[in-house]
Amino acid sequence: MNKFVKQSVLFSATVFATLGAATVAAHADGKTINWTQASDLMTLDSSRAADVASGQVISQAGQGLYRMGKDGKVELADAVSAKVSGDGKTWTFKLRDGLKWSNGDPVTAADYVYGWQRTVDPANQSTSASLMSNMVGATDLNSGKSTDFDTLGVKALDEQTLQVSLNAPEPILPQVLVGTAFYPQNKAFVEKAGSKFGTTAEETLSNGPFVVKGWTGSNKTYSLEKNPDYVDAKLVKPDEVTFQTVTDSTTGYNLYNSGKVDFTTLTATQVKTAKSNKNFRELKNARTQYMALNVTRSVLGDKNARQALQYAVNKEQMVSRVVTGSGTNSTTFTPKGVATDPRTGKDFTSAYATDYTTYNKVKAQKLWSKALKDAHKQSVKLTLLTDEDDLSKNQAQFLQSQLQELKGLKVTVKTEPKPARVKQMLSSDFDLVLTGWGGEYADPLSYLGLWTTGTKMDFGKWSNKAYDKAVSDAQTTDVQDKEKRMADLGAADKVLQEDVPAVTLYYPASATLMNSKVKGVQVNTVGSMFDFTRAVKK
Repeated sequence: MNKFVKQSVLFSATVFATLGAATVAAHADGKTINWTQASDLMTLDSSRAADVASGQVISQAGQGLYRMGKDGKVELADAVSAKVSGDGKTWTFKLRDGLKWSNGDPVTAADYVYGWQRTVDPANQSTSASLMSNMVGATDLNSGKSTDFDTLGVKALDEQTLQVSLNAPEPILPQVLVGTAFYPQNKAFVEKAGSKFGTTAEETLSNGPFVVKGWTGSNKTYSLEKNPDYVDAKLVKPDEVTFQTVTDSTTGYNLYNSGKVDFTTLTATQVKTAKSNKNFRELKNARTQYMALNVTRSVLGDKNARQALQYAVNKEQMVSRVVTGSGTNSTTFTPKGVATDPRTGKDFTSAYATDYTTYNKVKAQKLWSKALKDAHKQSVKLTLLTDEDDLSKNQAQFLQSQLQELKGLKVTVKTEPKPARVKQMLSSDFDLVLTGWGGEYADPLSYLGLWTTGTKMDFGKWSNKAYDKAVSDAQTTDVQDKEKRMADLGAADKVLQEDVPAVTLYYPASATLMNSKVKGVQVNTVGSMFDFTRAVKK
């Protein structure tokens, strides 16, 4: 691959967006699309975004070298071409002519260098910094070992030429670069905004299809308006997409039925009624819902205790009773449909499943009793942290009832608004936390990379040398051998299943109502769930 090539890579696209809230009246002109989010928008800073709502909006207001296209294909966006060196370690991108920021400034290769430097800077606490681990200098910079950001393996050779240097070949790099963490950033604008950058619509720039309007940093309603300076503005169909935060499912359901919103997600109870509705849609997600365990708290440092909690959860009941079939029972941390094992032809979830993730009440009690005995305790109290929306609360209550069947365990459920829950989670201020992860790209590494020692998303402070080695081998020595690489990732997932830094629960699907008058919304299975650039409302 020593020539310039057009990169169009198959890519199964999602971030699971449970959506839903406040009240914005539908526009009478029929052109405005009215959407919902299940949680508050937290930031418009692509280097700091750690939640679904923020990622969804940022993906529409910006774009990177690549963008998710139709039918799960990764397509060139800001880049017009990519050249890969013979050893696979150097990628050179040429940017398109006419790229502009929404303030009229040109988008240059230097903007990409600056944006990536901010993502890897530990001061910004990016949960996506681990995606850069194969980039020269990134690990030392993100760990604080180095503070010279010029050592990061990304250089602007001129205004339209960007060179990326890797430690090892990375054939899946185009998929990785779709993520919002790899968007460019305008240095002059960011530095002028200072700590306010990304905290409101006014303190943000766009280089993508839309510009964010009306977000003050705390309000529940805002919109995306067509960006006239976007390089492909002529292809963007909607003039406006409004968003409102809806954490109460009844409110979302009522707003939809009254015609005030074009989309809402459904609770288990609502699904029973809505399944006969012609606008009912179940959206598949390459996502894993899980309960993370803080191994520094109470008895959770004991593998026996962690295994006990995993064996104690009847996942089949959780799927059937709590999410009413809108999902499937999990076997691996990597969700279904992300990868196929090249040796067996089986889905990753079948090829690398173990008995550790099954329901076994007897084994759970035996392991729990041993953990208590070893800790010289007769009982333990743990707190389960979760979001305040209906689905999260229902799941937490189910887990509470399941776990408390273990003799000597008391579980208290603590609900918080999502921004507060995320802050506590990332600060490791929890015993147990209910969360989920939708991959940035369609590969097991997008999920398993979260758990290597020291990553921001390893908020339970878990560390395992065998796990780290397996992931490292998949990224380095075995990266060019598809069978060995997948076997490495399978081995890593098995370590997670046995050592249990998290109890995997299920692979969700989102039960929704979507107005049939809205056409052309691109629904992805990895990355940001919705792309509105080609959407129209009849």
